[in-house]
Amino acid sequence: QFKTSLPPSKMKKQEERTGHEIYQSLGSPKRIMAPMVEGSDLPYRLLSKRYNTDLVYTPMLYSRLFVTSKKYREKSFQTVPEERPLVVQFAGTEPEDLLNAALMVQDHCDAVGMFMISFYSCLLLFPSCQVSFNFS
Repeated sequence: QFKTSLPPSKMKKQEERTGHEIYQSLGSPKRIMAPMVEGSDLPYRLLSKRYNTDLVYTPMLYSRLFVTSKKYREKSFQTVPEERPLVVQFAGTEPEDLLNAALMVQDHCDAVGMFMISFYSCLLLFPSCQVSFNFS
């Protein structure tokens, strides 16, 4: 069982659904904007929607920073109702961080993609993140 910092009242109970049921709940999108590293920010997503994209993705966000840094959240995650349906993507090395990040955005998106990555992959994907490591 994963731990979350959010109280149970903030967690939405979801029943299990098939992939096709999830696809239908997103409006059965035909034109999907593939996510791009640091290229799928809000202005680009809105531009994509203007040209009839049915489903858009955020850039990959680092779950640890998203959970712990308000500054990172405000800078990296902006959304407006006009861009829905929206998929938010998180990568992280800790299951608890991925869960907490997903719970934080659950009311602002239609789906969440979560990717467990290794420590070294994290360094490659997020080189601009100031991360301190203790090797003792």
